[in-house]
Amino acid sequence: MKQTMWNKMVSCSIPHKLKAQRHKIPSCATVVAFLLLACLPAFAQNHDHEYGPLHEKQFEFKDFTYNTLEGQSVNLRELAAGKKLVLVHFFSAWCHNSNYDVTTVKALYEQFKDSGLAVIGICEYSKPDEVREYLNQHQPAYPVVIESQKEKDRRKSSHFAYRTAAKDIRLWGTPFNVLLSVDEFSASGEVVTSKALVNFGELEKADVEKFLKERLQPVSPK
Repeated sequence: MKQTMWNKMVSCSIPHKLKAQRHKIPSCATVVAFLLLACLPAFAQNHDHEYGPLHEKQFEFKDFTYNTLEGQSVNLRELAAGKKLVLVHFFSAWCHNSNYDVTTVKALYEQFKDSGLAVIGICEYSKPDEVREYLNQHQPAYPVVIESQKEKDRRKSSHFAYRTAAKDIRLWGTPFNVLLSVDEFSASGEVVTSKALVNFGELEKADVEKFLKERLQPVSPK
């Protein structure tokens, strides 16, 4: 059964197990469910944040080339040239946590873009109109590309593959941030690196800011 926009927003971060349990509600709860639905407009305006720490994971992260909404191609290796770190920000345009997290990602980019940080947003499972609305609302200065547009393509996406490798059990799993060290990039080939720092959910701005300051500070000459 096709999910509605509300169902996707509710489930963009909940685990598979909780999602499955939701379908086991007995029929006697129908009235209660109806009453809850009546309250959705107010509740939808007050979604909780979901933060997660950065932690290292071992998996193969591959080079990619995706297109922006306007059709311009962006390649990971080319984007990383001359940089020290690359933040790959997987998101869905309809996900409330993604719409929260973009504020932090934008701030980090503006603060560290001249110190060696590159950022790229990769949109998943979102229709072109949803992507356009997201871009118009948030106006990110870093490139935003599209990997997938259809819900049925979830398990085919690199986003799903990386989340699975990192043991992220959320249903839709957005936002999902991957921080790559350019110094550890392979010289060539499909696989760029075999380890990365990842976070499930929104970035903790203070923690990531501290990490970036330590990694991107100028090296003092000996």
